[in-house]
Amino acid sequence: MAAKKKITSMCPRWIDGKEMLDSNSNLSFSRAARRTSAPIGFTLVELVVVIAVIGLVLAFAVPALNNMTGESKLLAAVQTVNGVLTRAYYASQADRQLTAVRFMPGAWDFTEGQDPQAATSRQHIVSYSWVTATDREVSGSFNLQLREQFQRRPSSESIQLPPDIWAAPVEAWRDSTSNREHNNMPTDMDALTGRRGRFDLSARSTSPGSSDRMMSADDFVIAFDPQSGLKSQRERVRLRGYVPMEYPDTALRGLEVDDNGQTGSSQVFYDRYTSAGVVVYRREPFAALGDTAAPEDRQRILRAHGRAYFVHRYGGGLVLGTAE
Repeated sequence: MAAKKKITSMCPRWIDGKEMLDSNSNLSFSRAARRTSAPIGFTLVELVVVIAVIGLVLAFAVPALNNMTGESKLLAAVQTVNGVLTRAYYASQADRQLTAVRFMPGAWDFTEGQDPQAATSRQHIVSYSWVTATDREVSGSFNLQLREQFQRRPSSESIQLPPDIWAAPVEAWRDSTSNREHNNMPTDMDALTGRRGRFDLSARSTSPGSSDRMMSADDFVIAFDPQSGLKSQRERVRLRGYVPMEYPDTALRGLEVDDNGQTGSSQVFYDRYTSAGVVVYRREPFAALGDTAAPEDRQRILRAHGRAYFVHRYGGGLVLGTAE
């Protein structure tokens, strides 16, 4: 017993140290308890600052995101057009015949048995081949007449461009207003005259200044010759196509007609102009100009919201162009 007391009396620092540790532990625990019991969250000032920062980020991010989305749609359309034109060029080489790629409003793209009401407002791309056929006409006696025209390739399916992305002939991008060529060929700026969305059956049957004139910026072809490649000179070509349901003559609605088609005593023309390239552009601001906008206004929209490409003569691929 005496030994135990002696040991205890000889270790006061150990005992006091243990007690001191216990006291410090209790003190630390009480401080931690006070900290955890304090309210957690943002103050009003902090919340306002965070909201302001988020708004600032969105102000810069949303327009950039929209631009990225629009740019990706343009690039997707360019890749689509490039692929279609390349295939058309090699088809002309393989088949040894003229081949054309037609750009047209979806409302003009029909196949027999298809519901015309199912046509969309998007622009369609379809491949055509040059064919020859004989036609019998009555002019006092039966005569055989040779008919040549572009006709839709049987295996060609319609390809739609992305929503709000259309293609126009590259001539609409130029400033050129050169003199008219033979056969009343239009100038480059004439591609943007007329009423948007209103077409006559043929570019030939319209006259300059007509309010119902066909706008060739909305319906045109790019043609390849198996020997000379791209037909770069702008010219009028005959094709066989479907008359849209909106055409006023009920006898023609939904029918496939060509340059020799007959309705009563009048002849039906169905011609389009060739182009050396395309302008891929956003349709919404172009359409917002209305039906009677000046060609110069339409051209400014094409340049502000589109890109111009020329078609390579041998190969059919697209080459980035300039406004000059």
